Amino acid sequence: MTNYIATLYSHKANFDQITNEAKSVFPKAEWQYERKNEFTEASITMKSGFLQGKKRIKIRYRERDTLGFELKDVNCPVTSNLQGMYNLVQSIQTKYEDIKNLLLKKIETINSEFSIIMESNAEKEFKALVDHLASATDAVVFAQPRTGLMNSLNQSWLDQDLNLILDTEGNSNVSELKVEILAKYFDGSETEIPEQADRKTTSEKYIKSLGITVNPKLPPIPTEENTTFRSAKEISERIVALALTNLVAFNNIKGEQALQFANKHEIINLLTPQEIEFLKNPTQEAKTFETWKCEGIWTLCWALGIVDELNFPNKMADLSKIDGEHYPIGSELKPSEFMEKHRTVIEYSSIVDAKDLYYRFYWACLDAKKKGREVEKVHPGVVYERLYALNWLTTHKNQDWDHISTDT
Repeated sequence: MTNYIATLYSHKANFDQITNEAKSVFPKAEWQYERKNEFTEASITMKSGFLQGKKRIKIRYRERDTLGFELKDVNCPVTSNLQGMYNLVQSIQTKYEDIKNLLLKKIETINSEFSIIMESNAEKEFKALVDHLASATDAVVFAQPRTGLMNSLNQSWLDQDLNLILDTEGNSNVSELKVEILAKYFDGSETEIPEQADRKTTSEKYIKSLGITVNPKLPPIPTEENTTFRSAKEISERIVALALTNLVAFNNIKGEQALQFANKHEIINLLTPQEIEFLKNPTQEAKTFETWKCEGIWTLCWALGIVDELNFPNKMADLSKIDGEHYPIGSELKPSEFMEKHRTVIEYSSIVDAKDLYYRFYWACLDAKKKGREVEKVHPGVVYERLYALNWLTTHKNQDWDHISTDT
């Protein structure tokens, strides 16, 4: 006999609501309740046909110690588990980056975790209960393969309609994912201080002037004082690595030549694991993806004062406009000389201002995409890549370059 199990994760936290919803699916079932450590368990027993025995399903529920919409209290068992899930999703390589980032944001908002466990031959009832509870609680379903819930042969995250959000191989079958926060949690968040409110107002006013939709409920970003910025050394090293992979992306040199260059100039340690994998196997698809990193180069060069401004995000950056004397690769300047030469970061307030603006630009791009249209004034790809670099500059969630999230 196969025991199926699926775990549902919801922003809502109400055991009584879950059991009441389950009772609407099985109105004639027998119920027993038990408390085990932080778990509350409900055993459901249903009578079956003659000589077929009884069918049993168990619900095992727990919730965060402190309900909210961020992953802060890592000492809480649920939040600790969510942090592990967040890191797993973050490590998945996929071409569906927008969906992945929405899933990461959804994970942050989860308050309750409840497993549906089939303890006897009740496949039909198991599927019916998972289906109903996922819809009723707007849950993300984490499912193992071969549980009758989906076709993927990998561990998968499903939406409330049991459509594939993402699996561990990076596959996805959805174009959007709703992320909502209950007002009682949002309204209880920290009050904006004047610096945050002024920055948010300035960004929103500018975006509105372009005829682009804003979301007034987007929270403020951390203040300059509460932000940790990358050093000039870190930024110059990252530019060197990006410039090298960029040459391969645009077919100026081969991947093996880039690796030889990195070893010769002792900068191989500046490349991330994903960048090294790219240089070892620079497929055309990977090259296309990497060409967008020119926006990262441009943004980081702006942070070092090499370029005067980011320019309006309606087209891809033209790196040829950067003076060769200030570019790490492709001129007579050695990478080590470039890194030694650029040791000053622009005013931190300018970086925070840009991050706030692009954070709100990106929300507008995602919102338009969900509604089947495009933001005409800005290029979503440019906005995404610049926000990616700005989040790295401000040590967003202490994430490394390969795993920067751009959640809104």
